[in-house]
Amino acid sequence: MPVLPESDAQDERERAAAPSGGARGGLLLEALDSSGDGGPARLSDAVFERVRDAILDGTLAPGSMIRDGELAKRLEVSRMPVREALQRLARIGVIEVSASRYTRVSRVTPRLARETLEFAGGLATSIVALAMPLLTPGDRRELTRIIRGATKAVISGGPAVVATRPLYREFARLTSNGFMIAMLADIEIAIQRNLAHLAEDDEHRRDVRETLDELRDALERGDAASAVAAVARQHRLHDRLVG
Repeated sequence: MPVLPESDAQDERERAAAPSGGARGGLLLEALDSSGDGGPARLSDAVFERVRDAILDGTLAPGSMIRDGELAKRLEVSRMPVREALQRLARIGVIEVSASRYTRVSRVTPRLARETLEFAGGLATSIVALAMPLLTPGDRRELTRIIRGATKAVISGGPAVVATRPLYREFARLTSNGFMIAMLADIEIAIQRNLAHLAEDDEHRRDVRETLDELRDALERGDAASAVAAVARQHRLHDRLVG
């Protein structure tokens, strides 16, 4: 069953109305052509990134309706890459679809926030445990640099849960586990979106900074057990935010 609500008949009308001979993809295709090796490989990836960013920065708030035809027109692409992108976002839970009725940004309930925290905590400790025995001195220096950045973000009042995510993405990259890295690419989007709204006070931020200091010290010593313990304590602190 198609994920998106608009009919095949409308697809046919849009194809018939489309100008012939034009560049498929319009402005978005031009952006892909000029993005270099680091850019998205397909139109659907580019659409995915546009919608993902709009959800993460709040442009598309929870409950916002998404109409694939309007989005395709705005991005100057056909509806196929839009559908593929929205299907991918639906699989990770940041949008929800009722066939022939609506496609909208999903809402974050207290239960979803709790479940996301449980998952994120278990994932982070597993990643750090896998990575620690593999780290080179250069890896540890880079992780220390990222920890400093996360600490500054927390001090400045940014959400601690979000500020620490780049750290765990880097730990994951350093495991060289291709399966894990591929899965995290989408999972991290849901984690960040589901936890960004949590209300953090000064005490919470101070406690998170302490766990970052503990993790940095463990990295310098090459102490895997202490590193995992610091990450586990950090996520237990986050658990207090959702009761």
